This record gives sequence, C-alpha cells and structure tokens, in this order.
Amino acid sequence: MKTRLRKLHNNKSFNLNELINQNKQMMEQDKELIKEIEKRLEEKHIKSP
Repeated sequence: MKTRLRKLHNNKSFNLNELINQNKQMMEQDKELIKEIEKRLEEKHIKSP
C-alpha cells in the first residue's frame, strides 16, 4: 500500500479522491467475500452434526 501511495505521490497528478474510491471498492469486495465465507461456514456447520 505504501509503495502505491509513493508512486502516486511521485506522479504529481495524484488524485486522492480516486484513491479513496478504490479503497471503498476494495472494502466492499472484502465485505462481500466475508459474507460469502460466513454463509459457507454456516452451511457446513448445519450439514455436519
């Protein structure tokens, strides 16, 4: 993450809003992934006695 920030900073055309939006998207993807994993865990838990 730090290297990406440094690259953007060195680029001078560094757009903070773009970075924030990318972070939000990544967080949303993570949330979806976590929900999916939780669902699978519940299904496994229900199947196994």
